[in-house]
Amino acid sequence: MTHDQLRNIYNPDGSPLRAHQLRLLSMLKKIDAYCKQHNIRYTLSSGTVLGAVRHKGFVPWDDDIDIELTASQFRKFRNLIKKHPIEGLQWQDWKNDPAYVQPFAKLRDAAHHIHEEDSFDHLYKYHGPYIDIFILYPSNSLRLARLATHVQNLLQYRPQALPDTPRKIILPIAKALTHGAIYPFLRFISAIGAGKTLRHTPGTAYLKPRHRDDIFHTSTALFEDAILPIPANPHRYLTQIYGDYSRLPDADSLPKHLDTKKL
Repeated sequence: MTHDQLRNIYNPDGSPLRAHQLRLLSMLKKIDAYCKQHNIRYTLSSGTVLGAVRHKGFVPWDDDIDIELTASQFRKFRNLIKKHPIEGLQWQDWKNDPAYVQPFAKLRDAAHHIHEEDSFDHLYKYHGPYIDIFILYPSNSLRLARLATHVQNLLQYRPQALPDTPRKIILPIAKALTHGAIYPFLRFISAIGAGKTLRHTPGTAYLKPRHRDDIFHTSTALFEDAILPIPANPHRYLTQIYGDYSRLPDADSLPKHLDTKKL
């Protein structure tokens, strides 16, 4: 099946999904311009790289954009955003949104609203379409990365499901414990002997490794109508994450993040 045929099935022009994708693309262009202006090194991440390489843009059924950057670049980005926000975009992380528990950040469109299925996003302070911003750290152990996901489930996601009053009491304590003690300790241990292996910050569910050289030395690729940074060796990067990334998944297995009726 060709890319155009897939587009006609999943995200034809004028469809809610395509409108959502184009809104995300506009946001990504703002982020890219900001990063270039301030010399912040980042790369497209995961499925967004897959889209750039395999489809020259969005994977037709995809409804999100991910970027990733090293911890030092993330800190630089976050500190700059606080002083000089990107017009029309709202930064969201576990520090500035009491109900947000993800260990990575988002930049959200401040002018629009979405609702995600199977999510506690109705508790969040910010509700706009978003781009996920993942942080990469040295990681020597898949086992420790998996341990961190269990910690995240126990101390972040479960308290989020509590009734309003106990949630507001327990969640700040759980955040302080995980982000102030447990995750820094796991990052320290994971960095020992990690070599050039990187993974997303502890607590994320995405455990596939990255190669340091692919992040510190990026290439570029066409994504829709923009030229954007991707890992230096996209074949190695995508193979580590997806295996045979050129193969299209079965239609029944395609993921769906958003309730498109509420886009």
